[in-house]
Amino acid sequence: MSLWDRLKQHYGAGSGSSDHPHRGAHGGSMYRKRIGEAIIEKHDLDDDYPDWDKRWSSIDRERSEVRDEEYILKRRVSTYIGEPSVFS
Repeated sequence: MSLWDRLKQHYGAGSGSSDHPHRGAHGGSMYRKRIGEAIIEKHDLDDDYPDWDKRWSSIDRERSEVRDEEYILKRRVSTYIGEPSVFS
């Protein structure tokens, strides 16, 4: 399996995807979770994504609300993974 094949497993929804908007679960991919954490830290987005690093069992809000809130960040993570600069 090539590096690209391995990364495609973590790709998720990506920009321009017509797939369900909540694809790209960072809970199932440590790689996606860490990239999301790096984006949050780099752009000081802790207040925008307060539940990114939490387990569902510890979140006291509706899952759909959290998913909708995190949608933009999930797309950013997918875009980052799909960029050729990841391989350089």
